[in-house]
Amino acid sequence: MLPQLIKTFRKKEADDISLLMLLVLMSGISMWIYYGTLREDLPIIFTNVFSLLLNVILMFLRWKYKNKKDFFPDNHEYNKFKT
Repeated sequence: MLPQLIKTFRKKEADDISLLMLLVLMSGISMWIYYGTLREDLPIIFTNVFSLLLNVILMFLRWKYKNKKDFFPDNHEYNKFKT
C-alpha cells in the first residue's frame, strides 16, 4: 500500500483505486486489530494499525483527487498544472 500511496500523492490522481477494494481491505485489517486486541498481541495490533492508517490516508486522497477531477472542467486552469 505504501507505493500506491506515494504514487497517488505524487501524481495527484486516484483513478485507478477501487473504493470497494479499499473498504474490504480496511474491514479485514480492522478485524486483525480486534483479534490482536483480544490476544493482547502488540505486534499484530501495531502492524495493522499502521496498515489501516495508510489505507485511511489513501481513501482520503482518493476522495480529494476524485472530487477535484469531477469539480473542474477539462479546460480549467487547475488541469494545466497537472503533471
